[in-house]
Amino acid sequence: MSKGESSEHHIVIRGVDAETFQALLEFTRTAKVLITLHNVTHLLETADFLQFERVKRMCEKFLERELHVSNCLSLMAYAQCFACPELHASALSVALTHWTEVTSQEEFKKLPKEMLLQLLQNNDLFVPREDVVFDTNSLQQIVQVAPSKNWANSEEVRVWSLDCRGLRFSPH
Repeated sequence: MSKGESSEHHIVIRGVDAETFQALLEFTRTAKVLITLHNVTHLLETADFLQFERVKRMCEKFLERELHVSNCLSLMAYAQCFACPELHASALSVALTHWTEVTSQEEFKKLPKEMLLQLLQNNDLFVPREDVVFDTNSLQQIVQVAPSKNWANSEEVRVWSLDCRGLRFSPH
């Protein structure tokens, strides 16, 4: 503790809001925490930062219950950022089993290349026929706008080809 801190009545922890900190403080006394749609991300991130593993896991479970086709891609990315393996696995499962609905979302068009490849190369990808994987407007649009931030450069797009269960897809 520095000389200035010893005389202060409060300490600032950057990135931690008072409401979330109060909830975690209360958790230390009662072993209970109120998790809502309004506070779940702040709570999970702060719990991760301050190493409240039990609260983090409770938030992860809460988000798993809120998982839907419309938010599976964002929750998959979020889970990866905050090391929530069960949430990531659940979100990945939703994305893989609802491929057609997922590919029609705006968020799908903004996927980073690595996440798109992770989905396309996954053996659990569920589609009625394999050609459906590459027969989506969204996938074609991703490849067409590939020189943007999602892909390294246009040369990579020209030479990119994906061999997925015997199908060959080469964008031109």
